This record gives sequence, C-alpha cells and structure tokens, in this order.
Amino acid sequence: MGRKRVKFSKDSLTRFLDFAEYNESLFDSELKNLEVRKRKTPSSHLSFITQMKIKGETKPTSFKLGSYPEHDINEIRFKYQEYRKLCLDGINPKTVFERKKQEELKAKTLAKQRKMSLEDTYRLYLSDNTHLQPVTIKDMTNCLQKNCNGLRKKSIVSITSRELEQKINAIHKAGKKTTALNLFAYLNTIFNYATGVLIDDNEIYLLTLNPLHKLLNLRKKIKKSLPIRKEIEVSPVLIRKLFDEARIIDHPEYNGVFKNREYIFNLIHLILFTGLRLHEACSLKWKHINLDDNPEDFKPAHMLVYGLKGDQDQSKKYRSIIPLTKYLKTILNNQYKYSGQTSQWVFPSNNGRDALKGDDSKPMNSPRKNIERVARHIGHPFSLHELRHLFASVGASIGHPEDVMKRLLHHGISSITQRYIHNIVSKSIKVYEEIHEEMLQIWDVNFFDGK
Repeated sequence: MGRKRVKFSKDSLTRFLDFAEYNESLFDSELKNLEVRKRKTPSSHLSFITQMKIKGETKPTSFKLGSYPEHDINEIRFKYQEYRKLCLDGINPKTVFERKKQEELKAKTLAKQRKMSLEDTYRLYLSDNTHLQPVTIKDMTNCLQKNCNGLRKKSIVSITSRELEQKINAIHKAGKKTTALNLFAYLNTIFNYATGVLIDDNEIYLLTLNPLHKLLNLRKKIKKSLPIRKEIEVSPVLIRKLFDEARIIDHPEYNGVFKNREYIFNLIHLILFTGLRLHEACSLKWKHINLDDNPEDFKPAHMLVYGLKGDQDQSKKYRSIIPLTKYLKTILNNQYKYSGQTSQWVFPSNNGRDALKGDDSKPMNSPRKNIERVARHIGHPFSLHELRHLFASVGASIGHPEDVMKRLLHHGISSITQRYIHNIVSKSIKVYEEIHEEMLQIWDVNFFDGK
C-alpha cells in the first residue's frame, strides 16, 4: 500500500487530526520523509517525524521535529532544513538541539532563582522541616515579619551582606540586642537552607554562598553586648533531691513530679553524666546506641552523637562517640523501657505519645516547662545547661586538661576519623568513669540505691 501524501498546510493537517485513526500516517508531498502520525496522549495531536542519514553512517536516524497544533508547519519546515544541513555535515542534530535545550533550561532556572524571594524560601524551609515546634515557627515568623519589611519580598540571591549588616546593626543600636541576635540566627538558618536547595537537575543551587558568613564578627559583637546570664549554682542538695526521687519513681503508687514524665527524669540524668547539649541529647536514636560490649568485634558499649554544634555540613555526618559506663548504661536501659520498643528516638516528642499514635517523625524539642516544674518541686531553680557546666567543672577539678574536656563537651567539630570506635572509647572511658565517681562522691549519693 502506497504512502498517503498531501501538501502540508494548516487546513490539511487540521482535517487529518479530526478524521484520521490513531497511529495513522500522512506524508508531505514537498519534503521527502516528512511524516505526521496521529497520537492519543496526553491529548489528541499530530507528531512530525522524519528519517535522515547522517554523513558517515550507514543507517538513517529518526528525529521528532515537533507536534501540531503546538507548532506551525512553517516552524517544522525550517527545523527540517536545519536538521538536513547538519546531517549532510556529519553532525547529529540531537546533540546540537539538546545543547540548546539545556541552555534554555538554565536560563529558565536562573529566572526562577531571581524570582525566589526571602519569604518564598522561608515557606519552603518550613515545608521541608515539619519537625519544628509551633512555638519555634511562631517566633521565627514574628521576628521576620517585624524586622525584615524591606527584605521579605526581595529576591534571596540579590540580598547582600551590606544590607543585612545595616538591618541587624540598626536593631542592635536601637537597644533590641536579643532581637538582633535572634534575627541573625533565623536569617542564617534560612540562608544556610537555601545553599542546599537544588532548583534543577544540573546541581544548580538556589544560593551559592550565605551572605551572613561575612558578618560573624557582628554576631560576636552583639553577643558580647548582651548582659551576662546569671549562673545558677547547682548544689549537692539539688542533686541529692533528684536521686531521692529516683529511689521511689518505680513504685506503683508513685505520684510525684516525674509521674508520666519519666523521660524528663532520664534526660536530666543523661545530660548530668555526659555534658551533652539539649539538642544533642534529644537527637539521639536507638540505632546509634550499642548497649552491649562486643569484645570479639572490638566494639565496647558506646553511643554516637550527631548534630554537633557548628556542624554546617550535615551531609558529612560528623559525630562524637561516648563510651557507656555502668551509670550511663543504667540510664539508657531505664529509658529503653519507655521508648525503646515504640520509637526510633531515645527521647521522642510528647513523651512518646506521638509515636504510639503512629507519628515518630520528630524527637523531643523543648522540655523547659517540665524542667521548671521539677525545679519548683525540689525547691531549687536549675537548667539543663547548668548540668552540662557541672559535668565540665567536675572534670576540670580532678585535673583533666582543658583540651580533654573540650573534646568531651564537643566544642567544635569532631573528626570523621572517630569511626575507629575501639580506639576512641578505650581512651575516653576512664575519663568518664573518673568524673562519674567524683560526682557521686561529692553528692554523697549511691547511684544504684533503689534500682
């Protein structure tokens, strides 16, 4: 059966589109091998197809030139001639037009990049970080709305370090020192997020550099101007009262301050005996904790701590390794009874109630109100950060050098070489054991009483 041929025009193509069967073909009477086929998806249309032999090749190559009614027949004829010239020169048109397509895509990407405002980026950040607590989102939103009127609608790539410096400096000079520091922190979070947002498949990021990285001295200046926080002395009396609660917490008739708040009790003890920051303790996962000694595999009991302060590149997964003394094993085993079977987190959100309902996406965030309740119960104010300081001061008091204590308190970034677990744990477990024994001697308590 011969090929159907007709001179391609708007009328002839429209008639063919209306009356032809799907996959039926029609050829142009003027240009050799220029064909249209009726296609069904995504909607009824005609595909322009041709076959040409590239110089130096033995077999012809098929090319798709466009579709009707999306493309005019004059566009297709021009493209046909362009392809023919390239084939006669021994060049595959696909490589040429693919390059043009990539350039067009890059141009569109850059246009999108220029349009993305600070406010748009903030919304994207919130949608990608669903673990944030409502109070945190509220604080960030209020701070940005009140202090970034001139910047929120501006393209994020066009915001300069100079603009940010002027904005934050003006707030600082107006006496709003804490607001200036908070704004710096919130903007730094958004800009850091933008440097990791891919806006196309060619590894082009929304932002190349964080403009606030040039203003670290400004942050130091603001911090120095803040009033020195009054340190709360953590007396042995406070610690003894906490241990007194420990002796009765497991009693079936216990109705004290830790009733249904056993997580908080274990969190307090873990920070007290490790010096962890709150967010480091809350980020602990059971899969990163090895409660058993495995001498055959050279893996003593230990836990891995991620999300260290100052770790801007989370993809490298820097971590610190803490050996588990008998006291730390007891604390973690106690906590395992409450969350080990129900959550991936050691300290899940909402005291584990969210995990039981099927939402195990986020860990505990801010136990501030619970800590205040505990402080009122025992009649002595304290914060978790003071317990961290207490761990450090006890270590220093028994002669451990400053660099050792800094390493234990995770100042700066821990080296990736800490994957050599056996070497790290064997060197540091003695330090932890000495600090723990000194703590218990100072407080005159027996850790295992009532256990």
